[in-house]
Amino acid sequence: MQAVARFPDIHEERLPGPLRVIFAVFGLFALVMPLVEFWPAIWPLNFATPFFLLIICGAASVGLPMFAAAASDVGTRWTLESHALRIEFLGIGFAKNHRFYHAQGSTAELSVDDEAHAQHAHRVVVRDPKGKHFFSPPFPTKAQAEAYLTRVKARLGVR
Repeated sequence: MQAVARFPDIHEERLPGPLRVIFAVFGLFALVMPLVEFWPAIWPLNFATPFFLLIICGAASVGLPMFAAAASDVGTRWTLESHALRIEFLGIGFAKNHRFYHAQGSTAELSVDDEAHAQHAHRVVVRDPKGKHFFSPPFPTKAQAEAYLTRVKARLGVR
């Protein structure tokens, strides 16, 4: 008999630390470098200023979200409550919650992605009554995903 690891009631997937550092560095680079390079073309004001400001705004539209994603802790959190499942999407400056109750009519199943790396291939999928899909953070093995699926089904009242 194979032992299956017991997961806590909170299962989450966050942006990894090294990736956050990379996003912060490249985000700041995309913000600062156009300003440094194009400042002489912007000030003093002249006929080319709007053109270079447009380039700087375009670079900022890439750099600011990258830096904001690095500064905030984006990710997904699944919390098993006593008679419900709560799914939170942690975004930049907001968190969006979905709560699924026992009698709501949601279904849960196992999803295996054959094209993903083995450690990221197994996920639990919850479908709400309207048909919207919610994918859990990945599980390292199929047995762990099945154990978590059993716990989710118990919370949702799915037989």
